[in-house]
Amino acid sequence: MLGRMNSWRFWAFFGILLSLYGALHCYVGYRLWSTLGQEAWARVAIVVVLVLGFLSYPLGRFLEKQGWIGLGEALGMLGAFWMAGVVYALLGLALLHLMYMGFPGLPKGWGELGIGLSIGVLLIWGHWNATQGKVTRYDLESSKALPGGRLNMVVVSDIHMGSLVNRERVQRLVEEIRVLEPDIVLMPGDLLDEDLAPVLRGNLGALLGEIKARHGVVASTGNHEFIGGVEEGVAYLRSHGVRVLRDEVAELGDFMVVIGREDVAAKRFGSEREERSLQELTQGLDPGKLWVVLDHTPVRLEEAARAGVDLSLSGHTHHGQFWPWNLVTSLMYEVSRGYKLKAGTHVVVSSGYGTWGPPVRIGSRSEIVQIILKTRTE
Repeated sequence: MLGRMNSWRFWAFFGILLSLYGALHCYVGYRLWSTLGQEAWARVAIVVVLVLGFLSYPLGRFLEKQGWIGLGEALGMLGAFWMAGVVYALLGLALLHLMYMGFPGLPKGWGELGIGLSIGVLLIWGHWNATQGKVTRYDLESSKALPGGRLNMVVVSDIHMGSLVNRERVQRLVEEIRVLEPDIVLMPGDLLDEDLAPVLRGNLGALLGEIKARHGVVASTGNHEFIGGVEEGVAYLRSHGVRVLRDEVAELGDFMVVIGREDVAAKRFGSEREERSLQELTQGLDPGKLWVVLDHTPVRLEEAARAGVDLSLSGHTHHGQFWPWNLVTSLMYEVSRGYKLKAGTHVVVSSGYGTWGPPVRIGSRSEIVQIILKTRTE
């Protein structure tokens, strides 16, 4: 029953996105038609290009599901880039329209050409930002006793393994983690994209199984695990050595406790699991140990601070992924990306390693977070 509900919700979610996406194409088409559509051939070209661009991503996903893997993946990648391009076309053409209103004598065509060239440069730069990740390091202190007085934690959120974040990209992630020589690897949600099929095809979980860390790999759920079917996704990750905590507690050694929270999207996607508060999850835990919380969406920071959590780790925001949405996420979330000390709790929100939709980042970077936590010496 839950699997069917998740499927229904996925397609409803997908349908809403397609409707908004279609409206965006209509506006771009209208603006191009108004300025460049004097000739019949130009009007036909505008319609054909926009229709093909609009259909490329959903058609690619459909073909993948029908077994046309190579063609489907190629169309999906083309469509993903097109998504980012058409968003910037919307912004550019709206600005150009205002310029034409203020200066009606401006020649038509050159402005649109400039916008097209600018979008091409932006997409190339944004793709580099999305695929050439950086390591963001935080040196923090805790009053809790740590083995050797130091703990090297690597945090990777929002990998979005699937058609776009493929085997090559995940292999690179594993190598980047290996170089950092972590004591523990923590993954606060969205390890998977919305479809498990390309993950199974590429056997991407086996790559995660190659990650070496003294205290293992521990994860929590994100909203995309629920979009694609959380029970199957979590079982797959666990079968490859990823310890996924769903409102559960893992005691690691005699010095640390990791609390993995079920993502706040769980109920929205039909989960029937009983939701547990952080107060319930921490009840009876040794306050002398290091308490680390994995909570995909950074909206329960106040609760973490009240509970006396030492370190709260989140992702989800992608820091907007590309401008101007980074401005929106900065308004939506107390921490859209980066670090904040909140009532004694270290809060770290990552912009994520992978991408959702367009493999493009403008105004943010793909990142791996490294936290060097040391015992505070008075």
